[in-house]
Amino acid sequence: MLTIIGALALGFILGRQGWLGKAGVWVGQACTAGVVLLLFLIGAKIGSDAEITQALGTLGLEAALYAVTAIVGSLLAVKILERFLADRLEKGEGG
Repeated sequence: MLTIIGALALGFILGRQGWLGKAGVWVGQACTAGVVLLLFLIGAKIGSDAEITQALGTLGLEAALYAVTAIVGSLLAVKILERFLADRLEKGEGG
């Protein structure tokens, strides 16, 4: 966990100091690709676990509903935050 927090902090510091140059052009696309890859790998892990796939029938619709709701809620939160921050940056309030 410390590695993850350290990587996040390092990225923040490098980005804030302007040491990443034109990284802003591809950072959004790289983040999206990383999230898609992460979700794919989680799905592959779940799909390859025989114990989980056998229990899917007993987990029921409620578990699927929770999962879909969490995903949709996360995506909506990201979009709202993205628009909010983009509006603030365009108005020059991002500083």
